Amino acid sequence: MAGPSDTTAAGSGTTVTISSITNLITIRLTRDNFLLWKTQAAPALRAAHLFGYVDGTIAAPSPTITEGTGDAAKETANPEFLRWYQQDQLVLIALLGSMSEDIVGQLTRITTSAGVWETLHAMFGSQNRARVMQLRYQLSNLKKKDMTASEYFNRMKGFADAMASAGKPLSDEEILGYILAGLGPEYEPLVASITSRDNPVTLNNFYAYFLSAELRLEQQASIGEIHASGNAVDRHRNGGQGGGQRGGDGRGGQGGDRGGRNGGRNGGRGNGGGRNGGGGGGPRPTCQVCGKYGHDALRCRNRFNHAFQPDEPRPRNANAAHANNTNDGNWYFDSGATDHLTSDLDRLSLQERYHGKDSVQVANGAGNSGDDTAAPDLGSPRTPSSSVASDHAVSPAAAETSSAPDTQQPASDGSSAAASDPAATPSPAATPPATPAPSPLAVAPAPVLRHPMQTRTRTSSVKPLVPTDGTVRYDPKRRAFAAEPASYRRALSDARWRQAMEDEHAALLRNNTWTLVPPPSGRNIIGSRWVFKLKHKADGSIDKYKARLVAQGFTQRYGLDYLDTYSPVVKHATVRLVLALAVARNWCVRQLDISNAFLHGVLEETAYMRQPPGFEDSAHPDYVCKLHKSIYGLKQSPRAWYSRLSDLLHQLGFVAAKTDTSLFVFHQAGVTVYMLVYVDDIVVVSSCARASASLIQRLGETFPVKDLGPLHYFLGIEVVRDSGGMTLSQGKYAMDLLCRANMDKAKAVSTPMSVQDKLAADQGTPLLGDSVFDYHSTVGGLQYLTLTRPDISYAVNKVCQYLAKPTTVHWEAVKRILRYVKGTADIGLRIRKSPSMLLSVFTDADWAGNADDRRSTGGFAVFFGPTLISWSARKQPTVSRSSTEAEYKALANGTAEAIWVQSLLRELHVPQYRPPVLWCDNLGATYLTANPVFHARTKHIEVDFHFVREKVAQGALDVRFVSSADQVADAFTKPSTKYMLDQLYTNLNLVQVRR
Repeated sequence: MAGPSDTTAAGSGTTVTISSITNLITIRLTRDNFLLWKTQAAPALRAAHLFGYVDGTIAAPSPTITEGTGDAAKETANPEFLRWYQQDQLVLIALLGSMSEDIVGQLTRITTSAGVWETLHAMFGSQNRARVMQLRYQLSNLKKKDMTASEYFNRMKGFADAMASAGKPLSDEEILGYILAGLGPEYEPLVASITSRDNPVTLNNFYAYFLSAELRLEQQASIGEIHASGNAVDRHRNGGQGGGQRGGDGRGGQGGDRGGRNGGRNGGRGNGGGRNGGGGGGPRPTCQVCGKYGHDALRCRNRFNHAFQPDEPRPRNANAAHANNTNDGNWYFDSGATDHLTSDLDRLSLQERYHGKDSVQVANGAGNSGDDTAAPDLGSPRTPSSSVASDHAVSPAAAETSSAPDTQQPASDGSSAAASDPAATPSPAATPPATPAPSPLAVAPAPVLRHPMQTRTRTSSVKPLVPTDGTVRYDPKRRAFAAEPASYRRALSDARWRQAMEDEHAALLRNNTWTLVPPPSGRNIIGSRWVFKLKHKADGSIDKYKARLVAQGFTQRYGLDYLDTYSPVVKHATVRLVLALAVARNWCVRQLDISNAFLHGVLEETAYMRQPPGFEDSAHPDYVCKLHKSIYGLKQSPRAWYSRLSDLLHQLGFVAAKTDTSLFVFHQAGVTVYMLVYVDDIVVVSSCARASASLIQRLGETFPVKDLGPLHYFLGIEVVRDSGGMTLSQGKYAMDLLCRANMDKAKAVSTPMSVQDKLAADQGTPLLGDSVFDYHSTVGGLQYLTLTRPDISYAVNKVCQYLAKPTTVHWEAVKRILRYVKGTADIGLRIRKSPSMLLSVFTDADWAGNADDRRSTGGFAVFFGPTLISWSARKQPTVSRSSTEAEYKALANGTAEAIWVQSLLRELHVPQYRPPVLWCDNLGATYLTANPVFHARTKHIEVDFHFVREKVAQGALDVRFVSSADQVADAFTKPSTKYMLDQLYTNLNLVQVRR
């Protein structure tokens, strides 16, 4: 019989032994298997109706109850609490009994099962996120290369299964996207077929298609290289490739061993008969340059000889392909054409209706719109017998427009010659058949034209021939499964983007964004277009498909369509300071998102916009939208939204800070709430959880607010909070930046900049064209990365100085920074929990360090307690005549930043009992702050002198000397060695992020 310590009454009234639950949890929790352990422990507790004790849904009753009233009232123990406490402790015993000793040792101070459960998630949740990011990185970078289809598919499936076990299962569509991204160009037909489908393809079905495609590629490779000719062929019902043992280069029907020199009796015509065989068996090509046999143009020695003329130039005929109606369903070898059409849909392993507006065009210019993709023989009358396929049934490869130069010439009777039936798939023969057999079902066939073709060799113009396998190759960056559509027409082919557009349009109508009116005369009509964006989560996975209708604001006219446009956004130093306060005071931090924020701003000006593409009103397609609300793309939309939000917050009791107008502060009745606004992304920091919940509710009554829970991902910054503080990092952004610059596989280096090499404007060769854009884009991305990476601030500032005219040397310096980021992508800025709130500033300068203009580089680092909240590395605007002057300018800049932070702290209602301490490693500059004597040689820095000297005299500033070895700001003025970087990580609180 189980004793009292071994049993508990479950919530449903049944009795469950704790030992039986412990026996069900067979996995022992260690530091490496939290997910597996949780997967087993949670169902065991749910089965016993005890999971509410660990997740907090079965809350603890009051320990005491009041019996009696008035003077006779007394507090007694609550029996319900005693029962709850007994059950909770038994659950705690079961959990601890399934853990290793080192894990239990970290939980000694926790007395409830819910506390243990929450602590375990805090301890191991970050490791799970790191595992998920690593798996996503492996999925994104695995390529098929030399693996078989089965091996490659199984490896991808294994990564996806590992994601599922890590709590982030992928859909079949996501897995399929990763698989297709890793395929080589030889699989582009399969990729095009899969991505153009409206209905999703299951993994099992795709695996079958994948194996079939691999088998087909192997068969083609085993046959060998077959070179196509520019001549057309004739295909008969029983036609075939003849050939004897040593046949020439021709095509026959029934050629055998009894051939003559000009081909077999039944072998058809050839370009050189065999001794014992019919025409057409051997792969002896005819050179298209010199006209000789035995080699092709790619191997011709006269290939690049523009003056070469063949000895006996022979006319080449551009013949139309004539075909009888046949039920022959065989595929024939690739002719080298870019795109193909087929008359039999059964020949396609994957079929999909085509919804595009492209056209198919043949050599004589005749074409057929993609609206009606049933393709008769282009350039000749359409007849039922010549119809290729039913409407909109085309090969995926034909989805792109195909055009060719016109090589046709009018026939003698004035008609235009063209292929009488595209269904006649060309085969790789070198010669046409002897005599085309008439088709009994052909109706008014086009005349077959046989005229001498004007070739490049006839005009002494020889273009190098590039071999092709007939495969359409798409840019991997433009694949539908991995890219954002660049146009509205492309987005229509994907149901997810169509749904996103419909949702956006519905939101616009709900908000009464516009009214349709006739176009007013004399008024500017603003254009509109759709913009598509994939929203990603912190771990890199796709969050949602976002379609945004934007106005083409570049067509607006100042004073007519808009006036003021300025709209503030919160400073990143403010964000770091507020988060440091939240960590120090253990306040809750939540993240909000306002859906379609700009649509809630009210326009003060009158503006007209064209109707959104694809959503024109059927009754009034020529009407325009008279805008009542702001819309994305308008120049004044950010200001209109900010004004609407700030007005509401003022009504709720918030006050906008003067030092940062995007910071709103609520401080009443002992409750403090900070709100940080960056357009539609909002962070709420509150001393009371109820106050933040009430605020979110009030905002939700006016705007569609999404409560995203505790802060975890804000403006591309990943936030990880634990009991010791908070870590800010940009690991995902860093990896994306490396991929955009094609540096994700580069070898890492230990420092962002060489200490020996000095950059100068005249080094290297100037970049041209797209290289300049790449330089600007990459440097801009690195600038954003410095929000959490102060260790690269100096290097990034240095390469930013050459944006006007970058050179190859500067580009190499940028790539070195990227290589350093590659090896330190998991580095983040740590906000430590500390009661200290003293402001301290380190300032430094590198005198005349710039080789181009001998200006100095100044830098500072501002700390709030132990947390770095603001820093700068910047070239000074004027030349300094001494190192003391350069150091004093840097000291003045640090003073200005310290005063700004002091003002911000006052508005945050954080008292400062001691003045900020400024640390400078130049004795001359330090003495100048306290020395009232103003020497003649220092008059040119009079403004900075009075500014700092006044603050020191008022006691608002304490300037102290620090040795150069302990100068933290030294890293913001010059390149650092590996040893200096190691110390910098400690001084600036840069840590490796444990996700």
